Amino acid sequence: FVSSCLVQDASLTISSRTMRTCEVLMSKSLAWCTGHLHRSDWQSSILAGGRVLLVCGAGYAWFHSWVWACYYSAFPATRGTYPRPWTMLSAHLLTVQRLWRYISSPFRRLPDFYIIGAPKSGTSALFEYLTMHPSILKPMMKESRFLEGMCGRSLRSLRYRSLFPMRCAGPKDAITFDGDPMLSITPEFSAAMIKRMTPNAKIILCCREPVARAWSMYKFRSCIKGRPEFGTSFQQSYEGDLKIMARPTWARMEALARDIDQGCSSVVIPEDLPVCMQGAAMLLGAHYAKMVREVTRRFGREKLLIIKFSDLTKNTEATVRRVFDFLGVDSTVPLPSLDKVQPEEVMEMITLQGKAATSELTADARSMLEAYYDAANQDFADVVGVPVADLW
Repeated sequence: FVSSCLVQDASLTISSRTMRTCEVLMSKSLAWCTGHLHRSDWQSSILAGGRVLLVCGAGYAWFHSWVWACYYSAFPATRGTYPRPWTMLSAHLLTVQRLWRYISSPFRRLPDFYIIGAPKSGTSALFEYLTMHPSILKPMMKESRFLEGMCGRSLRSLRYRSLFPMRCAGPKDAITFDGDPMLSITPEFSAAMIKRMTPNAKIILCCREPVARAWSMYKFRSCIKGRPEFGTSFQQSYEGDLKIMARPTWARMEALARDIDQGCSSVVIPEDLPVCMQGAAMLLGAHYAKMVREVTRRFGREKLLIIKFSDLTKNTEATVRRVFDFLGVDSTVPLPSLDKVQPEEVMEMITLQGKAATSELTADARSMLEAYYDAANQDFADVVGVPVADLW
């Protein structure tokens, strides 16, 4: 199982030669054990059992290391929650859960729809609202972070399935989804991967006024212990985003997207992609026009639903039922009272552990962000066919 599903992954710290050696050692040890277990010599049986335990223990240790390397890559804040995964029982329980999910991957679903962004635009609240519907099944986690190495750098649909419910779960018409807003950071590559794995999927894009969204993103990530932006000022965070956006990784991702569109069957993300996506999320998350173009080019405009953050905050239930209609599920189902989404609300899945170094959005910072997003806002207005003043 390890060699067929998990090995061939460039993100592993163990070399392929070492893995081949482990495979040979494992097969020979198991063959030796099989040849000795039928003997009446109790010493040979004990030795055989010891070898089996040794092989299984080594395999588990390797898998545990790999799983937590993926967690740390996809969710840097996990380092603050699980600083010592080898000595924490909860970390081992997560590893066992992941092992079961990998083994059962062939019997699991792929998403029927995606919430592709943008970060800090109400996606967490929308996730919670949608899972109140009996026909919408909740995935393993709100954000798959699949493109950021949650299942390794080698992107395979079998690994991706491990993050979603079993096919037999829920009612006959049940659907599931991926609510990862980080997909909006690399719109071309994300749209290409979604089209390749789930060609009939529907896409939801949540939009928020870019300056308010960027400021909210700054306060969010600068308060989370374990992230590189923890404790930085707004100016430092802004300049850090610009430096990351200048990396050649983005050009490589666009080239990968073109390869996927042409039928490429093997996709391995660059090693620094998780750092780039997370490090540039404050600025890149609000380039809505490019997201709309990339999704429309591959899926058609009828498969895309754009939701305003203001609609989600002011007309919550009506907006959620509009999403139900778009997804093709019963929009008349009774729902509990939906709490209004607060602009700076942080869902319970993340606990802030500090205060932002810059407590208020200054006039200079606002002017800087407005200048940065001016062209992007006009582009978005042209794409959706409304004046800039009516976008948000």
